[in-house]
Amino acid sequence: MDINQKILDYCMEKWNKRFDGISSFSVSEKLGIDHRKVRETFKNFRRQNKGTLTDNVILRPFEVGKDVVTTVFFPSKESLKESFSKSNLATKHIPEFKKRLYLGHRRNELAYFSQSVLAKYFDLAEKFNIQDSLFGGFLTSRPDSSEDESHQEKTPVLRFGKRKLDKNEQVVAAILEDLAALPEDEQQHWHFSEIEHPNFSLFDPDFHKYYLRYYDVIPIHKRDPLNRLLSTLKKINALPNVGRLFNNLDGVHLQYPVKKSFEDFITSCDLLYKIIGPDNLNTDVLKNYLHSNYNYRHNHFRDSRGEPLNNSQLFRAFLKEIGFLENSIDKLLNSLKEHAIPPDHQINALRSGTHDFLSEFRNLCQSLLISYTILYEKLKA
Repeated sequence: MDINQKILDYCMEKWNKRFDGISSFSVSEKLGIDHRKVRETFKNFRRQNKGTLTDNVILRPFEVGKDVVTTVFFPSKESLKESFSKSNLATKHIPEFKKRLYLGHRRNELAYFSQSVLAKYFDLAEKFNIQDSLFGGFLTSRPDSSEDESHQEKTPVLRFGKRKLDKNEQVVAAILEDLAALPEDEQQHWHFSEIEHPNFSLFDPDFHKYYLRYYDVIPIHKRDPLNRLLSTLKKINALPNVGRLFNNLDGVHLQYPVKKSFEDFITSCDLLYKIIGPDNLNTDVLKNYLHSNYNYRHNHFRDSRGEPLNNSQLFRAFLKEIGFLENSIDKLLNSLKEHAIPPDHQINALRSGTHDFLSEFRNLCQSLLISYTILYEKLKA
């Protein structure tokens, strides 16, 4: 068998067991192939669009006893779909959410459901333990004393959150890894209530609490939304399938409104907008991505009057094509722009009040962080 195919088959096999990235070091150790050769093969896989990489990861394997620089490979959905169709898995009945993992969806991916999905668990309080709050909760099976415990099909702990839609309705959010662990009948129950392409509200403090508690494992002392937003933009810039989307990510002068004053607030908004706004986007990267992935031609890059699309229009097209809700980021950027260059009547109104500008800027950064984190996950998948 061709050595490249041998490496790829092993990566697919490992994905189907763990649904996670595979390090070049572990492949080298298992298959007895030179580590440098495996790392180079991973790079070839990336060039062939068979997956994405996280390069220069530092490991300290127990058997080696010292740091090893390795590359982690994440098979693409296309590669996994092809592998799945050729394997014996294709002949098996696999529940919906577990199947998504086999097909390359990330374990920490969120899915959204109508509120009615929880009604079953509230109605069967004798069978399920469910804890609920404004921002979310969890549910699991109660032990059935009348049945042999070894024959009980238990519902593992499923963590859920609440998220607002733009019309102020609320939906339920759940993590794919939790959903995939449910018994088959419950996976079907959740799938029937699933909402595709929900349109979210921009400012949702309750969802942020859920996101930080269950979805984001960063320790509390490191939860700095501004710096983490910049880190997320840098991660997007490092994606090989996209390119350097943001021209300049030097945020050396960017900071929170130190004095909590209105003047500091608009200065912080202005500096952030210069980094995250359309003027800092790379026009060529946007055009190349749309051309390579969605077959955009010369006429697609002009408006109805024949004028070239500006960066704002290109970015909206970019977001729309990848299936991201473009108005989520679009509205946040417009809000940031309005704060950066506020009209006179807004200046007078804000100056005369006792406004918490630090909290407002942090909330804006938190909303942007969540939106760009989701964008990064979509581009990486």
